[in-house]
Amino acid sequence: DYWRGTFENGELTMEHRYAAQSLVDIKVKYFSEGAVIFDITADEDVALTVRLDAAASADHLLPGSAKKMELKAGEPQSVKMTFGGYAHSYTVSISADNTLVYIFVKK
Repeated sequence: DYWRGTFENGELTMEHRYAAQSLVDIKVKYFSEGAVIFDITADEDVALTVRLDAAASADHLLPGSAKKMELKAGEPQSVKMTFGGYAHSYTVSISADNTLVYIFVKK
């Protein structure tokens, strides 16, 4: 599953680019510079790692985070993750199993 979004002037717009087989679904509920809150729901009971990566460019990574989670089938869990910001445009990606959420922070 692949979602792509843009965060500009305090507003987040998201677009579902294509569906792919994945054990999890991620829905962003809140996004700001430095933090994101999302619901993650699994199709089956599963233990996995959710990663958040931020980058100003391909060779300039920003502080991100990762969480090991145990999910129960059909029970959404709300997750808050933080990341480093940057003075100019940068990207944030959230991934788990075969789901990717990619957000471009436009300045």
